[in-house]
Amino acid sequence: TASGRPWTMNFGDGTLSLIDPETNSAATIDVGEVAGIASDGIDLWAAVDGRRIVKVDGETGEQKRALLVAGRKLFELGDAGFLAVDGDGMWLTVPKLGRRLADQSLWQIDPATGEQRDVIEIGSDPPPPLLVGRNIWIVTFSRGLSRIDRVTHEERLVAVGARPWGLAAGSGSVWVSDERGGVWQV
Repeated sequence: TASGRPWTMNFGDGTLSLIDPETNSAATIDVGEVAGIASDGIDLWAAVDGRRIVKVDGETGEQKRALLVAGRKLFELGDAGFLAVDGDGMWLTVPKLGRRLADQSLWQIDPATGEQRDVIEIGSDPPPPLLVGRNIWIVTFSRGLSRIDRVTHEERLVAVGARPWGLAAGSGSVWVSDERGGVWQV
């Protein structure tokens, strides 16, 4: 949700939809090939066209800003471009150049300029990262669950299931689902 309104990305068609639960309808906007979305609670941010991040007004759907993250395409639809954003920063998953597409880095992006501030190596095939306080939580098939300090980049691996995939925060915990079944509370 952004500004208390539900949004969804429409995988593969370059649009976002603002859902109106009262009328059971959706308003769709074209932003480009969307790889991932995140909300800061007010606005919606979308990684698009493999090299841009678009900021969309969470209430109206108007595009507020487009940030060029790279001069060339960094990722393809479905292999990266997953975002996490909050009042303290923005993070984007990007395949490592010259390696298998599954090997990823997590780029810290300046939400005002689109400039890369920092890079953290994270492993293979991550879903969107989760920002909780000072920590970035991320799961990868190659490393499992990692808690990374946003300032020091100190990483702590946390034992969970063999194929962790989904992350959520709530009730003072981080929740991790596994592709093979099960949910872990951390």
